[in-house]
Amino acid sequence: MLISSNPGAVPVLFSNRNRLINGAMRIDQRNSGAAQTITSTAAYTVDRWYSNASGANVTGQRVAGSGGFQYAYQFTGAASNTSVVLAQRIESINIADLASTTVTLSAYLASSTLTTVNWALYSANSTDNFGSSTLISSGSWTITSTLTRYQVAVTLSSAAANGVALNLSTGAFTSGTLTITGVQLETGSAATLYEQPNITTELMACQRYLPAFIATSTTFPLPGTGTTTSTTNAQVLVVFPVTARAIPTGVYVNNATYFSVTIFIGATAASVIALASILSTQAALLTITTSGSTSSLPCALYATNASAVLYFTGCEL
Repeated sequence: MLISSNPGAVPVLFSNRNRLINGAMRIDQRNSGAAQTITSTAAYTVDRWYSNASGANVTGQRVAGSGGFQYAYQFTGAASNTSVVLAQRIESINIADLASTTVTLSAYLASSTLTTVNWALYSANSTDNFGSSTLISSGSWTITSTLTRYQVAVTLSSAAANGVALNLSTGAFTSGTLTITGVQLETGSAATLYEQPNITTELMACQRYLPAFIATSTTFPLPGTGTTTSTTNAQVLVVFPVTARAIPTGVYVNNATYFSVTIFIGATAASVIALASILSTQAALLTITTSGSTSSLPCALYATNASAVLYFTGCEL
């Protein structure tokens, strides 16, 4: 079933109606809008969404939106592709109250070549463990090249209290584009106006699953300090922006040389940034290899390149 193609520009106050996070694809901490190659191995794209492709790789990218949406996520098909999936897992604590009730799934979709997008909802077989899951309901929408909102009402199972996964998928996608935005899962049997939460609130929700620090200038300080442990090493305690969902298992740095260890007598460039130990879901200790410093001095970690990215992995569902 489809409804109006106009999402409306009037913002709705955050009320937790939408149990999906980043449904309008506004937050992209990993890629900052850069294109990604979508492969057969599932990988996260814009925050909270992951994707994979079968048959052949395709391209995915956050792009400018339309019809009241600032952003959308867009796939570009490729010869020999047989399917593309975009999915999100909802943590049990954010969906348990809707178990055994009727909910409505809606999304804004458009494609220059595809005429069908499939949807499916699954329940985790144990709390927040999606290693095995059970189908709740599935179906398909017939779509066009005009960005239009589609919706379906579904009765969730009692097992939805363990967590729910949403999969949006295609058949063979060999050319053209598929655009997705404004995805919402809410209580009730009909879609309401898309809920556009305050950007700060939504960013915090995303950082629960991806504690990230994205440079905004060439002298961007991370919220942490430490000590130089030798002339070529330092340890810095980094406090996460919000409490993470789970204790992280790793750290990603796009380029260690984009960072420096600063002490009161100067700064030294970093060459390696690694995880020393995890203290909790609130902070991590990093070991930084530098080009030469002074031992046993207080220090801080700075981004010295506006493209610097550092984030902690292992917190996603």
